[in-house]
Amino acid sequence: MRLQLLVTDNGKHSDEKLGFACAADIIQISADAAGKNAQDGRRLENQIADLVAKHMRAVANREMSGITAKGHDHLFQSLDAHPETSAALEREIISAGKASPLASWFDRQDTLANIRDAVDRWVRVSQHMHRDWFARHGMVGHGTELTKHPDYDPDHEHVKRWKDLHDAPTPDAFRNALHELQSGEKLS
Repeated sequence: MRLQLLVTDNGKHSDEKLGFACAADIIQISADAAGKNAQDGRRLENQIADLVAKHMRAVANREMSGITAKGHDHLFQSLDAHPETSAALEREIISAGKASPLASWFDRQDTLANIRDAVDRWVRVSQHMHRDWFARHGMVGHGTELTKHPDYDPDHEHVKRWKDLHDAPTPDAFRNALHELQSGEKLS
């Protein structure tokens, strides 16, 4: 069993914290691992965390720009991982891996698939987190460096739909909220 915990400081998770979480999904070192491979793995994990953090900062900046430009409408832009960010990050991670003592692992299809899945998941998490902080708190920014967005309206229909969708207590309530989000048609 593997447990992953992100400890909070009552702000959004920092770009660095998201970087470490993504890197831990890619490089998994056994608790009893020792020796050169464990050390090389830890070094590569830290290097990947730094690469991811840089891209998470770009995701945050893009989300804040989207909120500034589109306001509440940005909540309902696609939450699919930003394709250019994901592709660039995957290339950098693979390049770092191939330049490391663990290079042979980075020609394996299962390794490449794991990298793709982890990058896609954590880019989506970052995008979602920034929108969620805006929808729930009216805040934008990095980590604990948050400011109140001047045009935030907690009663805006998109904020209400966001909360209905994300706080749905049952699968049926979630499906109804998703239907309303996608079609604009309210189900009874």
